[in-house]
Amino acid sequence: MRKAVLCGVLALVCLLGGFRIYQVNTADFITLFPQRQHFSTGEPVPLEKGHYYFTSYDWTGYTVEVIGSTVESTDDFLQEHNAPENFLEDLNLRDDLHHKNQYLLLVHTVFRFGGEDSTEISPINLAEFQVVGPDYTLAAVPELNQLEGFNEVLQGQSLFAITSGKPVEVDIPFFINTGFETGFTLDYISQSNPGLLVTYYPVEKVISLSDN
Repeated sequence: MRKAVLCGVLALVCLLGGFRIYQVNTADFITLFPQRQHFSTGEPVPLEKGHYYFTSYDWTGYTVEVIGSTVESTDDFLQEHNAPENFLEDLNLRDDLHHKNQYLLLVHTVFRFGGEDSTEISPINLAEFQVVGPDYTLAAVPELNQLEGFNEVLQGQSLFAITSGKPVEVDIPFFINTGFETGFTLDYISQSNPGLLVTYYPVEKVISLSDN
């Protein structure tokens, strides 16, 4: 009888210990995934210390606000900004055979800095932002900042810091691929409520590109 009771106690201890390990491991597993927060057009969103698309930054004190977005033909955009012949082809960003990158989504943003000294913080890197939808992701195209008259405040760069205290307005360009098997229609993009993904981990912050 005593032996049976002892075996029962040991079994209970093992069961409780296993449950505790499961709880800890499950909690750790859950924290590996970022929480997603949603924001609206016209709402300033804090950019904090964390992991972004390529690497980690400390952008404490900065905010970004989406004030609108537009879609236009890539060819019209290149002509408007006097792009050199074969500009995209030379950068391996264009493939007419598959109708690659025929359109551009321009996200109009305002960056502000409310801290004490932005020179002590990593500069904003526009290549870190993405547009996300239910089943697609669009990467930023910082190479377009080289074009005449586009985001002139950046002077051809994709990194900047705000030292004057004044807001900086920039357009973040994203290619839309409407060709080949993986392409999307413009109607689908507009109806799928895309958002600008501005932080990645530990919190995903997504700003809706729709006014609704």
